Amino acid sequence: MGKLALTAVVSVLVAMSVAVAWAEEPVSPTVVVSIKPLHFLVSGVMEGVAEPQLLVKGGGSPHDYAMRPSEARMLASAALIVWVGPQLESFLAKPLTTLGQKARLLEFGKILEPHLLPVREGGAWSSEVHAHHIHSEQQQLARDPHFWLNPQLA
Repeated sequence: MGKLALTAVVSVLVAMSVAVAWAEEPVSPTVVVSIKPLHFLVSGVMEGVAEPQLLVKGGGSPHDYAMRPSEARMLASAALIVWVGPQLESFLAKPLTTLGQKARLLEFGKILEPHLLPVREGGAWSSEVHAHHIHSEQQQLARDPHFWLNPQLA
């Protein structure tokens, strides 16, 4: 699939998910986005409709994040939750089964899986603390869920 076609497909999926959430909630839909790269994409699609809420703020890492009660309330009130998936945000897997039950889920990891880069090993990736957290999770996946690192997907 070409770069433009893939971008169009992802944009349409986000727009459709927001539209469905909006149809179910006549007021602006409450959209919660897990991490900054996704928040940037979703904000662009939702421009003029509403501002999505960001779950992992500041310098927080989705690899070892611990949710606050206020963030759990955000999930519980969301009409749409956009995330990469359990391979990157394992902290969200369980809360989504309880807190996010009424929300629609848009999981980028599933949508983009065939286009993800292989997991990188060695070099800076093996010496970083970041690599330690994701290595065991991604070892069995063989695909890197950080899709924004792929120039064609970014």
